[in-house]
Amino acid sequence: MPRRTAKRFTKSEYEILKAMVTSLSYAEVARKTGFTIPYISRKVRDLYSRVYLSAWFDFRAMGLIQVFIEARYDERVVEALAETQLPYILSASHLFRGKRDTLLLYSLLPEPYVDKVVEAMPLEDKEVIIPLMYCRWRPDEAMLTRFAEGRIVGDVERIPEAYASVQVVEKVSALRVLPDEIDLAIFSKLLQNPYANLIDVARALGVRQQVVSYHFLRHVKPLWLFNAVALDFNPEEMPLKIYWIYVDSTESAKTLAKALVQTPYFPTAFVVSNDPKRVVAMATLPSHLELKALRALRSIDSVEDFEVHGIMECDVVLRWTLPSTGLVSEGTWIIEPLLRKLEELSSRL
Repeated sequence: MPRRTAKRFTKSEYEILKAMVTSLSYAEVARKTGFTIPYISRKVRDLYSRVYLSAWFDFRAMGLIQVFIEARYDERVVEALAETQLPYILSASHLFRGKRDTLLLYSLLPEPYVDKVVEAMPLEDKEVIIPLMYCRWRPDEAMLTRFAEGRIVGDVERIPEAYASVQVVEKVSALRVLPDEIDLAIFSKLLQNPYANLIDVARALGVRQQVVSYHFLRHVKPLWLFNAVALDFNPEEMPLKIYWIYVDSTESAKTLAKALVQTPYFPTAFVVSNDPKRVVAMATLPSHLELKALRALRSIDSVEDFEVHGIMECDVVLRWTLPSTGLVSEGTWIIEPLLRKLEELSSRL
């Protein structure tokens, strides 16, 4: 059976990939792997064609929460989104669910304004999904991930084993001082590329490099958790599917979300805050492993049911970062730019 969807890596690339999760510089990766900095620099650039990489922060400590908004698909909205970014909106995707198409938006929103933003969106049949506990696949610590014959693979049949043994450690975030514009410019850059040169931030803002370095070390780095990694599969050969999994308790949901991301085929899984017995899992399962993964799920007593909620289409995959200016003022997140754009979008429709 052909397995073209699994991209190849060298052993050294796999070791570098694992080190990249907990490193914000080529020098740190070099120290952890024993390779030279020029070699690391070259290999990291090569890896960008096979993985998605983004710095991952303690967003709640910044006063932001992750919000997914699913609504009836509207091509006019998609065309408008392709022309201009909406502040705080990080991605837009097209899901099909049988004969029903939906638009899935992912955002980071100031918590007090979530309801106001959702209400202002010119979309129909809106559903808001806010993660209670959000888990990401981490190649440096995933117990069901291994390197074999040039590929990064996962032992999906052992998901029940991981479910029985993983430890769920939840980070309790307290709101800290909100970022200023220099901090936000750094966050914006690192969300796109954890190894971005911060000199570019200094030039864009017209400040000295030492000022940017100070903000990075004092304000940004303390909120950095790790670098999130996801393997880049061909969506035509291995489409991303969103599973809704129903379990018997909130604790079971948290444990299952943690267990699923032990394989690279579940890059993300989270518990839904207003329905804490439901796990939303995003999966890119090779065809020869999908039945094995689903049988593994069925064998877990705490799992009551599951379904494919939607499948990602390939025609709409829009991604952005947080705008680096115009979102904070005097220690407060500003929501008016987003509301104005939503009002403009609504008038166009």
